[in-house]
Amino acid sequence: MVADIDTSLLGRDVSFTLAEPWLAYWLVVMRFAVGWWLLHAGMDKLFNWPFDASWFVGGAAAPPEAEVYTACRS
Repeated sequence: MVADIDTSLLGRDVSFTLAEPWLAYWLVVMRFAVGWWLLHAGMDKLFNWPFDASWFVGGAAAPPEAEVYTACRS
């Protein structure tokens, strides 16, 4: 069987045909790629414990409740 794929790529309409077995293989390859990506990210956080995201959230403003929370912890 053949699948007709109609989609949009960068604002252009794109259509092509693809044999369904190849589509199934492509989905399996994509699933492995995304799974590896997520596994690698998780293992990186696990093996480099403690995970520190201060470089990402360093510029974020603290909410007003943070002062109350830190005062209660003391």
